[in-house]
Amino acid sequence: MTAVHIARGFINFLAAALLAGVFAGAVHAAAFDWHGYLRTGGGSREGGGEQPCFALAGAGSKFRLGNECETFAELEGEAAGETDGRRWQLTGRISLSSPHDQAFKEIVRRTAELWVQTRGADGARLWAGRRFYMRQDVHISDFFFWDNSGEGAGIEDVALGFGKFAYALRRNPLPDGGHLWTHDLRLYGIAANPGGELAVGIDLRPGVGRSSAPDVPGGLWLSVMHTQRGVFGGSNTFALQYGKGAGANLSGGRIVSTARREEAMRAVEYLVWQPAMSAFTGAFTAVWERRRGADATGDQTWMSIGARPQYHFSRHWALALEVGRDQVKPDGAPVRRLDKATLAVLLSPEPRFMARPQLRAFVTRAHWNDAAAAAAAAGDSLSPGGPFGGARSGTSYGLQVEAWW
Repeated sequence: MTAVHIARGFINFLAAALLAGVFAGAVHAAAFDWHGYLRTGGGSREGGGEQPCFALAGAGSKFRLGNECETFAELEGEAAGETDGRRWQLTGRISLSSPHDQAFKEIVRRTAELWVQTRGADGARLWAGRRFYMRQDVHISDFFFWDNSGEGAGIEDVALGFGKFAYALRRNPLPDGGHLWTHDLRLYGIAANPGGELAVGIDLRPGVGRSSAPDVPGGLWLSVMHTQRGVFGGSNTFALQYGKGAGANLSGGRIVSTARREEAMRAVEYLVWQPAMSAFTGAFTAVWERRRGADATGDQTWMSIGARPQYHFSRHWALALEVGRDQVKPDGAPVRRLDKATLAVLLSPEPRFMARPQLRAFVTRAHWNDAAAAAAAAGDSLSPGGPFGGARSGTSYGLQVEAWW
């Protein structure tokens, strides 16, 4: 990493801190706090060379233990205070990432969040800016299945008696550089059963006609999610999602297709267990996703299943085994398959599944078929021209740290 890169990173963070300080001076009893996330490490592969990572073309995610090939960090600052009985908060977050094989020569910096919220005595919050909006993810595959993040404004935590309501006006980028305003409405915190809550959301995406570019069709994105607490000391999440037209990306990110007939369906299962007085913790996930009418990828079905059980043989030391399969079936084409397994020794502060910081030493083994190799991009780990040549399997190993605070 050059001195220029370091300086730019600190300047970005200091600018956010300065903005927070100015904000803090405008409210009474203000306080500043900061949080962050990081993962980094290094490794190699059989035969020598940089650590490769394994991901299947067409899959929405990959199993991440021993399978992350970049340094990534986020720094978040919060300034909060109160004036006239109303609480105010400014949040700013910057992110830094660099592939391992670039040795910090290529660093991607971006302002991930910059937004203000205010809460009244009734608990409802008003907000505006760029933010991570009520995200839901599967940790072991880093899959954010309900993520309508980006620029916008809205109101949330409006008490309804049986649950809460939120509305957000969101700005979604379009492929040609334009944007589409969308309406995100949610009901959440609905008691469905003892220890269980239900959340329901609809993202309405009205179409727009333009004189200087092709029209953008309308669409929608529906989500239903049930979360059950106290399952084997952890929790279970199950979600069903449907998107059509401009909502078929099932995401708050760039709308990459304007096909009126495009639609997508998805089911997500995610279980985390950590029973009291037990040495076994872990997580399991399964994803099924069907896309039809896509302009670029065509009709295809993606299925993913995997687990990461851990055995804590002392307060700080554990052994983890993550196994997973991703499978993509394009209509009229062979099935692509990728199987990946990682064995890792873990060192963390507590015998809990999500305890961090965590130091890891790992060995990863992956197998894939001919169809997966043929669909891989040039130079990818699965491609014939990649680090394993014409082989259909490969091994990597290394050390990693992951932390958040």
